[in-house]
Amino acid sequence: MIKFNPFKRDHWSAPVGQGVVAGLMEVCYIALVAIFMIGTQTFLVTVDPWAAVFGIIAFLSLLVLSVAVSGVIIFGWPARYFLEKKFSEALASFIGVVGAMFVIFAIIFIGLAIVAAF
Repeated sequence: MIKFNPFKRDHWSAPVGQGVVAGLMEVCYIALVAIFMIGTQTFLVTVDPWAAVFGIIAFLSLLVLSVAVSGVIIFGWPARYFLEKKFSEALASFIGVVGAMFVIFAIIFIGLAIVAAF
């Protein structure tokens, strides 16, 4: 069983540590895309039908780009380990990504629930 201790520097280069870092990177990327979408929202809302078509094209292009970037961030290390036939490291790296993203999601969700309650 692979153990992870965040206070030892060498563990960040372990498969689980790489997964945790990738999960943090993915959440940061999601935040940047959300900020970009909020910032450009006024450009995409229009009554001109051709501008609306180009807005939809821009949105779908951003979606495809985001899926590609997210795929590389989330599956990059696990795929590398899998191709090297290091299956336990691939699984540990993927679990690190999913675990880090779940913890961050839970913190954000609980924080929003607390703020909404007051």
